[in-house]
Amino acid sequence: MKINFSMNIDNKDLDYLETEIIQEAARQVINEVLSNRYEHYGRTFKDKLKEEIKIMLTEIMDTDFKNEVKDALVLSLEKKYIRTKQFTEVKEQFGILSDTEIKAGLKNFISDIVKAEIRNKFK
Repeated sequence: MKINFSMNIDNKDLDYLETEIIQEAARQVINEVLSNRYEHYGRTFKDKLKEEIKIMLTEIMDTDFKNEVKDALVLSLEKKYIRTKQFTEVKEQFGILSDTEIKAGLKNFISDIVKAEIRNKFK
């Protein structure tokens, strides 16, 4: 397999160039293998790759992994619940209104001012 590509190397550091070369080579190799352009890769490579991925996913989704995910989720939800509970307590303690209540109050306040001004104009 030949790998051909071009790149501009003006004022680039060595690490950047190395990374770019490796990434481009990897892209071309993966495209070559997965596109099955050559007979010697054949269908068996794709089938083996799919089978290997299935095996890896099966191993990952074992009971221990599921329990780890469940425990992490429970912990995350507990933290969110505690923060929500603390927020609610602070709101109640300081009499903080919700955005909806503030909007409704402002709407009523502005409506009352407009009505009073209109009455004054027509008197």
